Amino acid sequence: LVQGMPLDANGNMHAQFTDYFNLFSIVGGVALTLLCYLHGMNYIALKTEGPIRERARNYAEILYGVLYVGLVVFAVLMYFKTDFYEKNFAVTLILTLAIVVLTVIANVGVF
Repeated sequence: LVQGMPLDANGNMHAQFTDYFNLFSIVGGVALTLLCYLHGMNYIALKTEGPIRERARNYAEILYGVLYVGLVVFAVLMYFKTDFYEKNFAVTLILTLAIVVLTVIANVGVF
């Protein structure tokens, strides 16, 4: 839960289905799943040889493109759906840029 849940004055949570499953949580879940899949493809590409290695590298190359789009969508949603940028603008911006830069470095390092 990155976005938070609605609480009443007594601290009781009164959440509906759409509070748990919204666009922000779905994009975050898909991004995390793709990131884990990409990690596995990179591991296979580093530890094997031959056609299995090439297939893993091809899948990883496709996943990096999808992951770039997912990172941008997630960063935009984080700006509009949370208060991270309002409360800690500099820290959140630095962390967001660090994630993007590290993803680019990982992509260049693998290929």
